[in-house]
Amino acid sequence: MLIMFENESLENGGQLIHPVLRAIVMHFMIGYDHPFADGNGRVARAIFYHSVLQSGYEILAFTSISQIIKSAPAKYGYAFQYVETDENDLTYFLHHQLNVICRAIDQLEKYMENQQNEIRRIESKLNGMPLNYRQLALLGHALRHPNHAYTIRSHQTSHACAYATARSDLMKLADFQLLELKNLDWKTFGFVVSENLELKLDSVSNSWLARARHEIRRRTLKKRLFTVNMAFIRFNRTGIKFFPSDARFGKLEKRITSGVQEFAAAERSNMKWPAAQCRR
Repeated sequence: MLIMFENESLENGGQLIHPVLRAIVMHFMIGYDHPFADGNGRVARAIFYHSVLQSGYEILAFTSISQIIKSAPAKYGYAFQYVETDENDLTYFLHHQLNVICRAIDQLEKYMENQQNEIRRIESKLNGMPLNYRQLALLGHALRHPNHAYTIRSHQTSHACAYATARSDLMKLADFQLLELKNLDWKTFGFVVSENLELKLDSVSNSWLARARHEIRRRTLKKRLFTVNMAFIRFNRTGIKFFPSDARFGKLEKRITSGVQEFAAAERSNMKWPAAQCRR
């Protein structure tokens, strides 16, 4: 009878029942009849999930009605009792289960929002560091579970990526000393969360920002030195006094003037231009 109720449809002469209500009714039938010695609730919820997923409500695959029911088992039992004492009126159980589904979806939305906020918080700590979303998600999980161990296979499964990609993600975090490579057993190695991860995140972030600023200064200085060297080359080739016109190099005018004078003196005495002065 239960199988017939699940498989009937309007095309087969069945009644118009919303797919979610149909799944709840099947949940009630298994839970009320109790056909098995043990595990009737788990079987009822499994059939519920199978029915709604078959009907296209895939979002429910990421919810947990069992957690909601477990948090208030008395209300779950009363829903069965009210149906039985009111001439098998399923309205009580339908209302209860619809409320459970709504709460489960609310929990899912709250969980997703918390995950996004956690990733944003970590991104703000690691601003500018070349970490992808998989590494940020792992660090967020590591902050909440400091005793957790990660393997390449588990990271690959969690993010549906290639083995080489998962290995690269974890090794990069180990290079930043956010994870530590250790032997989990005699044949498996994994990555454990470093001690004081929160402090290390701040330290790594500051170190990375300092290196980035240093690289910017180095490139800027290299550009300026190239411009100054071009001024010397033009003077050497044209014999005309030349200085960069950009105001940023105004402070170098005295040094350039001194260098040009020494260069001219060296040319007159047929001396080789000192390498130390070239680096100016």
